[in-house]
Amino acid sequence: MIESRYNVLKQIQNELDNECPNQVEFLKHTYDFYCLITHYFEQNKVPLIYKNTKVQSKLDMLETLQYTQIVDKILQQNKNDQNQIDEIYKKLNFNIQYIEHNSEKVKLINIFKHNTQSYSCKLEVKHVFELTKQQDDKRFKKDLENRMLFFNGSKSINIAALLEAPITTYRFGKGIYFTDVVEKAVSYGFTDLQTNSIFILLCDMALGNTVIKFHYDCNAGNLPMENHSTCGKARFYPPENLMLKCQDCLMQKFQLVCLNLQTFRIHLGQSAMNLQFMMMLESGQSIQSN
Repeated sequence: MIESRYNVLKQIQNELDNECPNQVEFLKHTYDFYCLITHYFEQNKVPLIYKNTKVQSKLDMLETLQYTQIVDKILQQNKNDQNQIDEIYKKLNFNIQYIEHNSEKVKLINIFKHNTQSYSCKLEVKHVFELTKQQDDKRFKKDLENRMLFFNGSKSINIAALLEAPITTYRFGKGIYFTDVVEKAVSYGFTDLQTNSIFILLCDMALGNTVIKFHYDCNAGNLPMENHSTCGKARFYPPENLMLKCQDCLMQKFQLVCLNLQTFRIHLGQSAMNLQFMMMLESGQSIQSN
């Protein structure tokens, strides 16, 4: 059901990419979308979905609905009298281990975090957990070249679903999205208003043969199988020669002074992601979502 809604938004995005977008097509696809998912409009006037910002807003909404469905499915499985949190933990089939703050791993994470946040967004690493999943360890294509550590940010209510079925937005086609800038990852989630905290995933990525994109392309998933990932580059991006060795992969050691971001999408079916760490960050100020 979610897939059909995504397809309608993809048609709208394709129309937006045309040199002369057809307003009739916008009207048709807008009504198709609202027929598939119920909305309430105060003035009984259906607003057209005819801008990139509106398409992205609907994509974010569908992403939340998709994660909600996954979490609900997890909760419905094998209900018994055990503690609900323990039950969810078991169903995710993850081994979660707390990492002490004085460990070398946390020191490296702090370097990565510090070097990829701006002066206006001060973050403190509150807790770090190492995540392992035997099934993912077996499928992970660690022999692929171009391995890096990247951030993934999401609303805290989506974390369980993200671990269970890591498929996110469609800006460069259906896939899993990451960024090399912690501040960008933070912007995709909401802080807890009481603790001012947010969860960020840091993953070992085998990027392999990467395709470079400079604009959003929802059809980027239709690429040859020899390509393993898509990189969405902004006007400014980090120098490639400043790297820090971290176990078997590389950690970027650049400063955020003159760069925007890079967004990476891992193609489905490539098994090129291996979850490494989940961080709980605490902000000195309120962080708003994009």
